[in-house]
Amino acid sequence: MRVTQSYVQQLFDYNADTGVLLWKVSKAHCIKIGSIAGCHNGNGRLRVLIDRKKYYVHQIIWMYVYGSFVRKLDHKDGNPLNNRIENLRPATDTENGMNRKASKGKEIPIKNVYRHGGSYSVRIVANKHEYTKTFKNFDQAVAHAKEMRQKLHGLFARDV
Repeated sequence: MRVTQSYVQQLFDYNADTGVLLWKVSKAHCIKIGSIAGCHNGNGRLRVLIDRKKYYVHQIIWMYVYGSFVRKLDHKDGNPLNNRIENLRPATDTENGMNRKASKGKEIPIKNVYRHGGSYSVRIVANKHEYTKTFKNFDQAVAHAKEMRQKLHGLFARDV
């Protein structure tokens, strides 16, 4: 069966306050009515099996609320387990990347700011163009990175 809004609403209940999807029917012996739908898939997201096909829970929630299937959705706050509908938005791979958090293990935990000898470099890529600028002062580099993210990434800009 094709996954449609009405089919999804037959299978699940969605709590918009918590972002949790609950099983409304038992499609297998291991599924209990009222239990949370989805299993962690190893990359921090929840997946659910519907008629032998895997879907991300956030995609099913989007379908439940809006009636359309969107392949790429961004979690505005960067938390892949926060599936409240107001935290989800359609995004391209590029937009999703703009909203990524700063890399773990980076010497400077500020997105787009790097130590470069005795100075600090700001490096941002947008629209296949690399923007770089070097500063002697750390705070100036951080302020410039934030300004450029807002300018180049718009709604998908993330500061941390």
